[in-house]
Amino acid sequence: TASSSSRSPLVVLGEALRKHWIDDLSYLEIIENTRIPIVKFTHAPTNLSVDICLNQETGTKAAELVRRFGDAMPPLRPLTFVLKYFMAARGLNEPYTGGVGSFLLQMMIVSFLQHREREEFHASGSESILNLGALLLEFFELYGVDFNYVTTGISIRNDGSYFPKGAKNRRENYWQPAR
Repeated sequence: TASSSSRSPLVVLGEALRKHWIDDLSYLEIIENTRIPIVKFTHAPTNLSVDICLNQETGTKAAELVRRFGDAMPPLRPLTFVLKYFMAARGLNEPYTGGVGSFLLQMMIVSFLQHREREEFHASGSESILNLGALLLEFFELYGVDFNYVTTGISIRNDGSYFPKGAKNRRENYWQPAR
């Protein structure tokens, strides 16, 4: 067998989970050949699914960003819970199989809320009255019917905007030649 120093940290973690939690895991997978390698497992007694990645410095920054948006946008958390359940029930929640992960989903909700609030303010001159059911249906209408994913990008910076994909003045925000 290979020594632990020649195996990736994810493989070592996966093997340790398998060895020490064998009776408590209903699922364990090591996914190494992705942009961000992860160990996925499900804790059987609670049916809690967990993804673990290592050496990703952006994780804490992303968590802080989501926390700040959650504090500023009260509908973000409940919409996230409902939409995550909706996506998981349909098998659409795994990015490595073409689905939408938690962070992307939250950023889509943030963008939706930014645009909706701006439109509501311009129409009425005041903050909108929030109805979670109506917001959920409007979210589905925007991203399920109206939004053109092929030509349009989303930015949550500076109160949110849409931009044409491929726009030269936006290239530094999405162009990653290493990918």
